[in-house]
Amino acid sequence: MNVPRDQRAHTRLMLSYRDAEQAEEFFLAAWRAYESIDEVIARGLMIAGIVAYGRPFSGNEDHPTATPTPPFSRRALTGQELAAHDRLLELRNKAVAHSDMEYNQVESAAFADNGFVFSAAQYDPLREANRLPEFALVARLAKDQFAHGAFRESRNVAARFRPAG
Repeated sequence: MNVPRDQRAHTRLMLSYRDAEQAEEFFLAAWRAYESIDEVIARGLMIAGIVAYGRPFSGNEDHPTATPTPPFSRRALTGQELAAHDRLLELRNKAVAHSDMEYNQVESAAFADNGFVFSAAQYDPLREANRLPEFALVARLAKDQFAHGAFRESRNVAARFRPAG
């Protein structure tokens, strides 16, 4: 899609708003599923929330006409909120969207002439299920930042089309 230059920031902010909104919904639903002891659903919703939250910050398209990331003020977050934000991006980049060995370890257990035995440990987001309310809060705060930014940008775009007079 070829978005006019003066509308790119607004478009990126609106896409980012939707991503953060989805992340918040997924984290809240994951918390409800986790409390109901439905671990499969909780795990899937946590993964979906981590992916959705990370989308606005991933750089997106490497395209000359794209606005890769939305404006986001890390200074607007408290220390705890910033730690949750950074943790979500780390999980997205190293454990969920990609499989860094730090999070997804494979270890050789025993060797024999006819093969070997190994164990694999895949990252389980439920290890951090107690942080779901915090993750949902950070997603809401990001959503609010993106909404305010989109409103500012929509006023800027509208001002360029307003007739002089």
